[in-house]
Amino acid sequence: MVFGRVTEEMPAYQLLKEAPGFQVRAYAALVVAETHVSGVMDDGRSDAFKRLARYIGVFGEANNRGGHASSASLTGEPEKIAMTAPVLMRPEVIAMTAPVLMQAGDAHGAAAASQTMSFVLPASKYKCAAECPVPTDDSVAIKDVSACTWAVRTFSWNMKDASCRENLELLLGDLQHEKDWVVVTDSTGKPSWRAAGYNPPFALPWCKTNEVMVDIVPRSKQ
Repeated sequence: MVFGRVTEEMPAYQLLKEAPGFQVRAYAALVVAETHVSGVMDDGRSDAFKRLARYIGVFGEANNRGGHASSASLTGEPEKIAMTAPVLMRPEVIAMTAPVLMQAGDAHGAAAASQTMSFVLPASKYKCAAECPVPTDDSVAIKDVSACTWAVRTFSWNMKDASCRENLELLLGDLQHEKDWVVVTDSTGKPSWRAAGYNPPFALPWCKTNEVMVDIVPRSKQ
């Protein structure tokens, strides 16, 4: 793990395209545990991680009620959940009225009003949010994420806000020349995106795997 090896379960995807600087991946539907914190991406990340880690039981007893959320009879017994990779970060930007797994952040330097961190829950165990243990912390929510297609740029070193946005700019620049795919944007024209980190903090920086992921759709469906 110190040298960047990832042993955790990762979400399944189909590689649709390998291009210089990025890949196009079609991801199956995901189930995530998420929490929100204030500030730009570099702020509050530790607090957000600890909330989610407590939910799955990284530090001891899991902060959840076992059983299915859809069931009328929860066991009440905490259920440990295996850690997966990656951890997803999504900045939420306030621009007039619009906010932007990272989702649409401002690619041009605007400060994020808040951020959302998500743990992808193991698909080998949970197929939808209704099957997951219920968080006992109200700041943690379990959500379904529909199948989606992302353009993905990979980079190393520490996943700082500045490096994420720098790589986002590079990815968006590459996508401007893409003939088959178009970037999904919100009502203000900002791209829908997220950042993903695959390694623990103690991994050597140059061995870490980070990614920025931009929502895209086929140009024919624009």
